[in-house]
Amino acid sequence: LQEGDELDRTTPTTGTDQIIIATALGKAIRFSEDEVRAMGRDTQGVIGIKLGKGDTVAGMGTVSNETGDVLVITERGYGKRTPVSEYPMHHRAGQGVFTLKVTDRVGKLAATRVVIDPEEEVLLISASGMVLRTPVSAISQIGRQTQGVIVMRVPPDDQVVAIAPVG
Repeated sequence: LQEGDELDRTTPTTGTDQIIIATALGKAIRFSEDEVRAMGRDTQGVIGIKLGKGDTVAGMGTVSNETGDVLVITERGYGKRTPVSEYPMHHRAGQGVFTLKVTDRVGKLAATRVVIDPEEEVLLISASGMVLRTPVSAISQIGRQTQGVIVMRVPPDDQVVAIAPVG
């Protein structure tokens, strides 16, 4: 890793999966895993998504087909699920498509994950340590270019920093 970079998450893949990467400013890209060539440990890797000025990667996930939803949560506690099928396949290193309309009210995208089972539960975790456990099915399934709905009420001096699966 270069100075200032950090590794946030890894996930096992099958060799034929698709990768979805989302950014804090609300963009996401979906591309085939076979576009990422195998490399050694001391290599830098390849670009998954081109980041705009001031943007960072907020999360990633893998899918093996068109099933499942992309779950996104913002810093202000808004969230939504969007079917994976609404994310067109692209080549890696593109700018991506909108996955969330970022505004001052909803905040930047804080975390994302791909969910297959709507009965799965997730934990939303804030910077101050507040935790909310909720079933994925309780989070509305809506389109890519929307802001989402309130999932967790967050005080003005706090923000959501992560989501994690339960169990």
